[in-house]
Amino acid sequence: MDTGARSSAIVVSELKELPAGRVRFQVALDRRRESLSPPIETAVSRRVRIRSSFGTARERLLVLARIRIGGQEKEVEIGLVPRRRMRSRMLLGRLALAGDFLVDPGLRHVIAAPASRGRQRRRPPERESAP
Repeated sequence: MDTGARSSAIVVSELKELPAGRVRFQVALDRRRESLSPPIETAVSRRVRIRSSFGTARERLLVLARIRIGGQEKEVEIGLVPRRRMRSRMLLGRLALAGDFLVDPGLRHVIAAPASRGRQRRRPPERESAP
């Protein structure tokens, strides 16, 4: 999983639009073995044009999904991306994280409870200055 973009996205295969505003797809679980989830069918939340970090715009289908991070659950909008070459299988955007999570880019694979309001955030040790 990756963070940083405004919106969330997940890599899918076998993406097919269905009648009545629905879509069917499989989630790409592993980029090396290309293992796939069972087929998922759900309603399309909306259709948007997303601009990549390279400046190219593409149309993307968005669906609502319930995610769980640590012990917290929330419903977020996720774009379906039929690209196999993405480094991370999922991009969790700022909109999905806003108000509930704080990302520390210096740490990896960590889920921790937020510090209480009365506690100050730990500061890095001060460096000694050269004489």
